[in-house]
Amino acid sequence: MAGSILCVTYDTSTGQYLVQKAGSAQIADGAIVSAKIGALAVGTPHLAANAIVSGKVASGGLPPLTSGKIWAGYTGNIAREEDKPTGAATFLALTDTPGDFSGNANKVVAVNVGEDAVEFADPIPKTTDWKGSFNWDTSAYTTNEQDISALFSTNLALTTRRKYSVKLDLTAVEADGSFSELYLVVKEKIDGNNYRAIDRKTITKANITATAEPGIVIDIPATSENIQITMQMAIALAGDATIYYSVVKEHLE
Repeated sequence: MAGSILCVTYDTSTGQYLVQKAGSAQIADGAIVSAKIGALAVGTPHLAANAIVSGKVASGGLPPLTSGKIWAGYTGNIAREEDKPTGAATFLALTDTPGDFSGNANKVVAVNVGEDAVEFADPIPKTTDWKGSFNWDTSAYTTNEQDISALFSTNLALTTRRKYSVKLDLTAVEADGSFSELYLVVKEKIDGNNYRAIDRKTITKANITATAEPGIVIDIPATSENIQITMQMAIALAGDATIYYSVVKEHLE
């Protein structure tokens, strides 16, 4: 009787009870649905092992069955209690996550250096500000083009895109008795290797007199990367000059 059960049915035409062997072969495809099993009060103790195969189960499946009552090759949608996942219930309970939220307010989740787990990290700031100054060494620079962005405390030569707002205070330059005009050039490594000018401006003494605007704004396109700013005097200054700068960097990626 392995793989089969006995079914008692009532024949209304003859008025007799019939006892029939009902194994997997005697069950019509799609005939077994949960409502039918419930109506007949057929629990898993009454089902022979391996009697139910996937082809005998209608869409909608069955109530939970124990593994001993189902054919090993069944691939249908019978839900079984022992098949339910028993993974971590919280983020911290996972094996590759931090173990505590304490002290990590406003931090973000990031992949660690070993690339085998995640950790809490400070978010990338949307903007970063620098203020500082550099010395225009007239004996060294004279009338040569000088990379002044290399004198900033921040680096503009990054290979990821940033939006920069750069301002120069040229008050000390304008006050030099030899100053007539200077040239500012914004350059970018367009081919990845060589700096090419993408913007130029000439600043005259009249542009930066105390009654005009000694502060100069340098425009850098938001889509640029690996930037350099150069300055060149038309006539060498009579002495050194302290130039103040301000840089606001907006992160784009």
